[in-house]
Amino acid sequence: MLAVLAERRRSDASQELGIISQQPITLSLSADLGEVSAIYQRPATPVALLVLAHGAGAGMQHAHMQSLADAFAEVHIASLRFNFPFMESSRKPPNRMGICLATLAAAVTLGANLAAGLPLYLGGHSFGGRMASHYMEQFQDARCSGLIYCSFPLHPSGKPGVSRAEHLPRIQIPQLFLSGTRDSLAEQGLLRGVTEAMPMASLLWLATADHSFKALKGRKGQRDSSLTATDSTYASAATATFNWIRHPHKPA
Repeated sequence: MLAVLAERRRSDASQELGIISQQPITLSLSADLGEVSAIYQRPATPVALLVLAHGAGAGMQHAHMQSLADAFAEVHIASLRFNFPFMESSRKPPNRMGICLATLAAAVTLGANLAAGLPLYLGGHSFGGRMASHYMEQFQDARCSGLIYCSFPLHPSGKPGVSRAEHLPRIQIPQLFLSGTRDSLAEQGLLRGVTEAMPMASLLWLATADHSFKALKGRKGQRDSSLTATDSTYASAATATFNWIRHPHKPA
C-alpha cells in the first residue's frame, strides 16, 4: 500500500509539473550487444535534453536516478536514462569500457533524435558520468553541448588521487561537476584543483551531501523548509544545472 501511495504522489507531482508521462524506450546497441531499456522523461517546455547514465551499483530506475530526472524536469530539462548491458544481465560487474562507450554512443544518437533541435548534454551519476567523460574524450561528439557529472568518482573511497581525471583536460566542451561536500569519492581539495585547472569546468558544492546526494538534516542554507535536506540538494543541483546551461562559462 505504501508503494502504491508513493507512486500516486509521484504521478500527481509529475502532472503538476506538466511532465509528459515517462516513456519506456528500447535502446538498440548492436547485433552483438542487443538492446537495453531506456526511459525518456520530458517536461512540457524543455530547454535541453540530458542523456543520463547510471552508476555501477544500481540501474536507471533506482530512486536516486528517478530523483535526478524529476529534479531536472522541474527546471525544464528533459532526460534520457538507460541501462548499461550489465545491469540487465546476471553479470553484475560493470561492462568493460568499450561496451560502455558503445552504449553511450547509441544513447547519444537516440537523445539527439529526441531532442529535435534542443541543446543536448551528456552526463551521469558516478560511474556513468566517468564513462561519459571517456566517451567525449575519445570521440569529441559535436552533438553534445556539455558534460554534467552528478558525483564524479575522482578516486576510490579512502584512496585519494587524481589519476581518474587525467583525460578531462582533453575534453573540448564545458563540464559541470555537482559534488557533495561529504562525498568520500571526491576529496574537496583534489576536485577543486582538477576543476580550477580547466578553463571550461564549473564546480558546485552541495552542502553536506554524500556521493548519493543524501544530505544531513537541518543543513545550513536550506531555503525551503517544506523540503527535506536531500530533496533540497536535488533542487539545488538542478537549478545550478539550468543556470549553467544558460551561461556555461560562468560558475554554477
